[in-house]
Amino acid sequence: MGKKDQRGLSRAPVCAGRQAQGYSGLDPDVKTWAASAARNRAARSKRQVKDDKRIRIKLDIPEPIKDALTATAIDLGASVSQLAGWLIADALLTYYASDEPIPLTPSRSPAIKCNVDFTQIVPALTKAARAYFSADQTPQAGTEGGTKEGTVDKTQ
Repeated sequence: MGKKDQRGLSRAPVCAGRQAQGYSGLDPDVKTWAASAARNRAARSKRQVKDDKRIRIKLDIPEPIKDALTATAIDLGASVSQLAGWLIADALLTYYASDEPIPLTPSRSPAIKCNVDFTQIVPALTKAARAYFSADQTPQAGTEGGTKEGTVDKTQ
């Protein structure tokens, strides 16, 4: 029925119960304390509360897009996640305002209907990133990010 401890007692039912019920092998008072401690907002640090409010997502993106995003964030002196959020919002605004379709291919996964086809956009992004980070745009030592002049304003 599973492995036995030194006393010859089977450990399988306890492990299975603990996984299924959370705190099954504990004293009832300890269960109550552990459950309330997990919900006790006053005992949590400001950082833990702030982390709970964050929305995190995991993205599967091609390596060249990740590299361009990281390089751009470093150039601007911003965090990668904040830049990614802003760029996603900007891209969605552009998508909603245009009639241009996103290239899709059928998916073999039962969970999703289509995959986004990156074969056209990745080479264009790679070329644009190389042009952006050419010798005259490379950040210099001592600047806080941005271009050689230390600015991040790209509207000029």
